[in-house]
Amino acid sequence: MRGSPIIRTILVSCCLGIAALLLWKLTAVRNPQPVDGPPTMTDTPNATLKKVPFSLVLSAPTTEINLRDPQGALLYEGKFATSQTEINGVLDTLPEIIHLSVQWQSISNAQHFFAKMRLDVPGKDTLTHVFDASTHIDDIWELP
Repeated sequence: MRGSPIIRTILVSCCLGIAALLLWKLTAVRNPQPVDGPPTMTDTPNATLKKVPFSLVLSAPTTEINLRDPQGALLYEGKFATSQTEINGVLDTLPEIIHLSVQWQSISNAQHFFAKMRLDVPGKDTLTHVFDASTHIDDIWELP
């Protein structure tokens, strides 16, 4: 290699300095400016969720289905004899605890009954819970 060792050292140092400056600029943490816009679910964590679709898969025909909140307010009621094994509906609000009551049409034969409930909470993962009993179901589900 030709040239003065001092000039080569200065040129290599300059190139390394420029490369370090470019890397520093590329990897520097930037503070984004807040954007004014409509509030989102993360902006208002205490906001009550509205219109939560749910489905209820049943193991046998029923005569009555009730969904209540912890205060006893009725969220969903189905007083009908049905042979449907899946019921779909919408909850107006999402409580912290759901109380499910299911009355089966016939419990004469000794079998195991279940009701699988799925909540499709907007903006969150789907929640699923299985209620089971040897007779009518009267149970609660504490939501996460």
